[in-house]
Amino acid sequence: MKKVVMMVAASILLAFMIGCSTTAPNYVNSAPLSEVDFSKHMEKGTSCETIFLIFGPFGKSSVVDAAKNAEISKVELVEYEQKNMLLIRQNCITAYGR
Repeated sequence: MKKVVMMVAASILLAFMIGCSTTAPNYVNSAPLSEVDFSKHMEKGTSCETIFLIFGPFGKSSVVDAAKNAEISKVELVEYEQKNMLLIRQNCITAYGR
C-alpha cells in the first residue's frame, strides 16, 4: 500500500513539475491581411518571457516591447509563439512594421 501511495504522490508531483497547464494570449484584436502591404520591407522586433517550473515570468512579452526592440513606430502584424519544453515555457511576441 505504501508503494502505491508513493507512486501516486510521485506522479502528481511530476505532473506539476512538467507544467501541463498553459495560458493563451488574447487574440481578439485582428485585422484582415488584405490591408497589409507585403511588398514593402518591414522591421521585425521580438519580445519573449520565460517561465521555469512555477517561477517567472522572466522578461517581458508584449507588443510594445517588441516594437521598441526594432524601433517600429507603426505595427502592422503581430505573431504569437509559445514553446513548451520539459520544465520551461517560453512565450514570444514578434511585431512587424515600419
